[in-house]
Amino acid sequence: MKYLILIVLIVALFPFYCMATNSTTTSMDTILVIDDIQCSGNVSTACSFIASHLYLSSGEQINEEEIHNAKLRLSSLTNFKSVDIHLEKGTQRGRVIIVIEVIESSPITKEAVIGTSSNNSSLGQKVIGRIGNQNLFGTGKILDLELGGKIPLAGPKQRDFSSRLQYTDPNLLESKKYFGTTGVSYQNSFYTYKNGGSNDSRQFGLDLSLGRRLWDFSYLIIGYQHRPSSKTVEHYKNSNGTNEISTDSNKNVFLLNYGWNSEDDAYFPTKGSRFNISNAWLSSQKYNSVYKFALAYRTTWKTENNSILTFKLGGTPGTEYRQTLEEDLGISLSYARLLSQNSFGGIERGRWYIEPGLVRFGHSSYDGYFIDPGLKVGIRFETEGFGVVDLYAIGSTEWRVGRNK
Repeated sequence: MKYLILIVLIVALFPFYCMATNSTTTSMDTILVIDDIQCSGNVSTACSFIASHLYLSSGEQINEEEIHNAKLRLSSLTNFKSVDIHLEKGTQRGRVIIVIEVIESSPITKEAVIGTSSNNSSLGQKVIGRIGNQNLFGTGKILDLELGGKIPLAGPKQRDFSSRLQYTDPNLLESKKYFGTTGVSYQNSFYTYKNGGSNDSRQFGLDLSLGRRLWDFSYLIIGYQHRPSSKTVEHYKNSNGTNEISTDSNKNVFLLNYGWNSEDDAYFPTKGSRFNISNAWLSSQKYNSVYKFALAYRTTWKTENNSILTFKLGGTPGTEYRQTLEEDLGISLSYARLLSQNSFGGIERGRWYIEPGLVRFGHSSYDGYFIDPGLKVGIRFETEGFGVVDLYAIGSTEWRVGRNK
């Protein structure tokens, strides 16, 4: 009898089981369509600028990977202290609203780099500052002014001065994919050789570039720089005394750059990588064209004990909008620890780091086998009043085997 009752119950409940299964399957297979994209927490930043970092539009299907990528893109900007993205119910079943929630940073950005460097028997003090508005017209457009210089302290003189004023439109013609920059710059560098000679270079330039975002985090930039004033004066000593060579440098520079940026923060990354390949063709009417190539790569990861490890090749790559202000070794692996907010008054976040590496290594007919090890130590922090500050000391030495006399 009990088996008969069990069979009857199974037969009676089977239709309800099928209904539940079909209901679950239907729910799991439901395609979610974007009803709208909204912003929350933005006071001075237009939602159109924030939403431009999400490569989805109303009427398209939800893509969880793209939502995650958009959060990374927004987090890498200095415009926001924090970013979160969540879904809310739409106007009807199967439709959702994407809400991008942000906490804005100050539109005025400040960055300072102060470092002491020792290389090639020369000791110098480097100071660079940058101030800008990263939210012009409330649409994320950027205006930057950068000033920097290096003062010789001991040994052969290495003196530098540089300045740049730059305007960046991250959404050229309201596009999600295109961006553009234009700028004016002036550079003057002077250094002396160990044999008593010297090199003095002065350069004034005007530039314009157009960029396009590719795939998830990559970008391609083409640019042009005109140098109406560019001159190098070199003094050298020989048996006849001191001689002078004065040359007009290349007047026109054509640029082609490719890079990506998947880091989770512009100044204090804990994961992701940044990469840049730059190609430059320098030409003038008087001299042959010159081709220059540079590569820079950085990847960062966080360990289980909250330490930060960073590997660099070719120094710190810039972003699609700015060049870095950092002074680097050629190849390095750094170890960093986060600073406690209570350890120093006024510090919102920061870390100290130690970075051993190599300036260069290899073999040449003159130097023989060579290796130039180096070390950089410093502290980077952010305060409300001073912005991002990087204090460091960097030095390198020369090891030679089989050098020609």
